Amino acid sequence: MKKFFIAALAALALQAHAVENCSKVACSSGSRVLTKGGPVDIYYGCESPAQAEYVNFVVLMIGVLVATKGTSNISPTTGEPGLAGDDKVLLDRLRAKASVATVGEAIAHCTRVQKNALATVFDAGPGSSMMKIGDPPPKRAYWLPKDAVQPAN
Repeated sequence: MKKFFIAALAALALQAHAVENCSKVACSSGSRVLTKGGPVDIYYGCESPAQAEYVNFVVLMIGVLVATKGTSNISPTTGEPGLAGDDKVLLDRLRAKASVATVGEAIAHCTRVQKNALATVFDAGPGSSMMKIGDPPPKRAYWLPKDAVQPAN
C-alpha cells in the first residue's frame, strides 16, 4: 500500500509540473510549438482534421483496451478495435466523417508524429480539438490533436 501511495504522489507531482498542451492553452496561428509523439504517446498527423480525429481515436482506443484488457480485438474488416455501445457509435461516426472504410485507408494519408519536432501553427482550429501545423514554407503540413502539441516556449 505504501508503494502505491508513493507512486500516486509522484504521478500527481509530475502532472503539476507538466507542460500544458495546446488543448489547454492558446496556441495561435503563427506560434511555434513542439509535438509530443513518442514511444508511449503515439499520434498521427493527417491530411484532414476528420482523418486525424479518426486515426488518433482508433490508436488511443487500441492502447486503452490493450492496457486494461490485454487485447483490443481488432476487426479484420475495418482494422478498428472491437467497441460497443456509445464508443462504437462514436467510432462509426468518426469513420464516416473521415470518408473512409478502414483504418488502413485513413492512415495512408497520415504520418506518425515525431517527438519534440518544432513546428509552426497554421490553423489553430478554433472550436475544434484538431490543429494544423508544419514548417514554413510547408514541406509537409498536417492536422493532429491539440493535446499532441505544446507551446515551444
